[in-house]
Amino acid sequence: MSFGFARACLGTLLAILLVYAILVAPSDVDGLTADRLARVPVELAVVMAVLLAWPLRWLRGIVVALAIGLLVLRLADIGTGLAFDRPFNPALDLHLLLSGWDLLNRSIGPGEALLAVAAASVGVALLTVLLWVSLGSLARLPVPARRVLLVLCVSVIGWGAIAPGSTSADLLPRLSDRFNRMSDAVQDVRIFAGDLADDPVGRPTFAALRGRDVIFVFIESYGRTFVEDPRFAPTALPRLRSIADRLGAAGWHARTAWAAAPTRGGQSWLSHGTALSGLWIDSQARYDRLMTSDRRSLNTLFRRAGWRTAAAMPAITLDWPEAAWYGYDVTLDAAGLAYRGMPFEWVTMPDQYVWSVIESRLRDGPPVMVEAALITSHAPWTPLPHILPWAEIGDGAVFDGTRR
Repeated sequence: MSFGFARACLGTLLAILLVYAILVAPSDVDGLTADRLARVPVELAVVMAVLLAWPLRWLRGIVVALAIGLLVLRLADIGTGLAFDRPFNPALDLHLLLSGWDLLNRSIGPGEALLAVAAASVGVALLTVLLWVSLGSLARLPVPARRVLLVLCVSVIGWGAIAPGSTSADLLPRLSDRFNRMSDAVQDVRIFAGDLADDPVGRPTFAALRGRDVIFVFIESYGRTFVEDPRFAPTALPRLRSIADRLGAAGWHARTAWAAAPTRGGQSWLSHGTALSGLWIDSQARYDRLMTSDRRSLNTLFRRAGWRTAAAMPAITLDWPEAAWYGYDVTLDAAGLAYRGMPFEWVTMPDQYVWSVIESRLRDGPPVMVEAALITSHAPWTPLPHILPWAEIGDGAVFDGTRR
């Protein structure tokens, strides 16, 4: 056996293994089962047959591009599945790359984040080169060996047609489903345009709240899990009952109810938009359309009824043009809150500091309607700050890195 023949055989074997691994790669963390691994993907036989019959460089380039694209999409499916419990939709989710970078950057630092992205990019590049080189080995096989392998591939394709249970061919159905979901997303935006035009609220006066401050606070991000999951309920429920008792002793009343959220695991601005517009905002496309519409937010309705409106948003660290749609008189983002302490990794400042600013800077005049989105509880891997006496909070400098 010559060295060239052995090299071509090893390269061909590597190409088969790489294409097989990409084709059987699951779209969710539970998808890689023994049954899936035991079935030969018909698409593998098709790819090999095509390149054996027509060993053209441009055809090999198309195969490599499609294979790497498929792998990236499946990894994206796993990511959005873990974060949002749904598959990745290119028509809706590309913006999440920026959000993911911001989270990674502020969680582990810019240098480490850049290194992680570079490592991932290098990994994809190396896999691309390896797949390109190994598939090129098919053309270097002797003609008799190529014919034998081609007959084997055609046999697998034929066997898949006769006994589909022994093979797998789910690539085209999955791609069709993905394109259908993208098409549905475009159609959904058209339907949503009609929903925007239907605004039955009129011009409420909120007479029962006249003269009172109204504060909407989004405490992210656990929901019903916090009180129903057996891992958390034994801690959560007694504390909630204690809070209700303390409020009752002070003459306040607490009421609770469940509401369905349009998203989970992230993209909390969709929930904010849903609560403050009265519309179901379950995609970035709907949210973007809402932000450019004439639909009145709940904030705007309070503003027109005579309230001063404000936002306390400690997670907003970049330009936030969407604030114009909500209709705030005062917008305090991370910089505007003037926090002088240390951040808690991704969390820019403790919730206790945000509450102190609401009390000292936003509730110091006529009745105000405040919307706040707190973030101390937002990322469970973040060190939690100690609760301090309110008199010590000041400009937040007391959170100097030792209060955690």
